[in-house]
Amino acid sequence: MSPLHEVNLFPLLVSPDALRVYRYHHRAPQKFLAYLRAEGFYAEIRGEEVWVYGVEDPQARAPFLGTLTPQGAKEAAKAFNGYLHRFLTQKSFYRNGGVWFDPEDYVEIAGYLALEPRVPLEVRLHQGYWVEAVRLGETYFALVDLEKRALTKATLAELGGEVLQRIKALQESPPLKAWVPHQKRSLPLEKAPPRCPPFPSSPGAFGDGGS
Repeated sequence: MSPLHEVNLFPLLVSPDALRVYRYHHRAPQKFLAYLRAEGFYAEIRGEEVWVYGVEDPQARAPFLGTLTPQGAKEAAKAFNGYLHRFLTQKSFYRNGGVWFDPEDYVEIAGYLALEPRVPLEVRLHQGYWVEAVRLGETYFALVDLEKRALTKATLAELGGEVLQRIKALQESPPLKAWVPHQKRSLPLEKAPPRCPPFPSSPGAFGDGGS
């Protein structure tokens, strides 16, 4: 029998009685949803409404329709995830591809692209955290798994077209994106400003140069 993958489980100290669903109406629900998620709220569109799960009312500038109590384990998990997302956002963690990372906490590595001829590439290696609320028995836990995230030191403009094409060729799914600091999110390369650095997140995209 293969060994189980090791993960970290932390009991959630928030009482299930504190969980809420905050109902809003907005004339542009997709835009409103993007705003809420950028602020760290766990939200989804439900018919003509936008529901926000968690323990904190976003107090958004939109018609507020009322509050519900989560029904069942599935909605409770969404509300616990809303609590976790908001907590991490307030701690200045950002999310990229489902993985949370601290952009100020990294180790710089001087290496090269894993293609011939070798091209030097400096990256900032961040510790990423995959976080999700899970239920075991009658107790909810924060399941935390670790995953490295690499961000190039150079911006899109500084890398140049040839190097960028090499990074894209090595990038595994999902497609390569760039980090946009002032928007606190990642965007496809064609939509990202030139001053933003891309994520060469594929583990095989670069080699360690020994620095």
